[in-house]
Amino acid sequence: GAVRRPSGRRAMSFRSHTKRLPALEHEPLTPDEASVLLQARSALGDDFASLPRDVLVQFVRGYIDEADWAGSCIKHLRELVVWRQREGVDDVLARAPDRRDEFERMWRTSVIGEDGAGHPVVVESLGRIPASDFQAAFDEPLFLRHCAYNKETLRRLCIHTSHRTARRVYKFVVVLDMHGLSLRHTARPFLHMIKTYISAFGNLYPESLQKLYIVNAPLVFTGTWAIIRPLLHPLTARKIALFAHLDKATKAMEADGVTL
Repeated sequence: GAVRRPSGRRAMSFRSHTKRLPALEHEPLTPDEASVLLQARSALGDDFASLPRDVLVQFVRGYIDEADWAGSCIKHLRELVVWRQREGVDDVLARAPDRRDEFERMWRTSVIGEDGAGHPVVVESLGRIPASDFQAAFDEPLFLRHCAYNKETLRRLCIHTSHRTARRVYKFVVVLDMHGLSLRHTARPFLHMIKTYISAFGNLYPESLQKLYIVNAPLVFTGTWAIIRPLLHPLTARKIALFAHLDKATKAMEADGVTL
């Protein structure tokens, strides 16, 4: 089945700073967080027990900035339950989606290690995706199924690290390599797929990004980013760093404990 896009978060003005900040991953739930979790358990009933614990913590913390914190968390958890059941997400790693080899050849994503805190470090080579061939090979439902497979793979890596280190980890680091980016990647059909992915998985996997490094960004993207950045939520915007050259990006990543 298709991964339908959950309804997005309401439009917000980001002129002022958020009043509440999520706790660090390894920290226990605060009393307020525990209260929201209890409200979610009451509202979801039996569906609550079907959701993984790490996911529940991410949702409680991922919607902390919303005016109706508990209501927003519950709303998105209900959408998550429907999606995970419909797509069989709990078992998605048992069998790779159709044409997985072809997907991995075109959509170049590699887990290259961990940062100093144990977060998986993922490199995605967006500029090397053959945009036209990719669009012809993968319709939107199959594309999103592969994306779910990737997300659940990262979840499993985080869970493994949490058990290995006895310290909860549920975030990952992304290095988005823009080298090779061309007008083909800005064509409406390909751009629509990317926007659909961001829209869907932003709500399905909240509070999962530790840091996003955009590297080898061409001048045209740098100009666009100057317009986009002020529209982002402050909690998200400050996790994103943009670099036109790899050498400067490498120094910044090394300072954060990320080694390419």
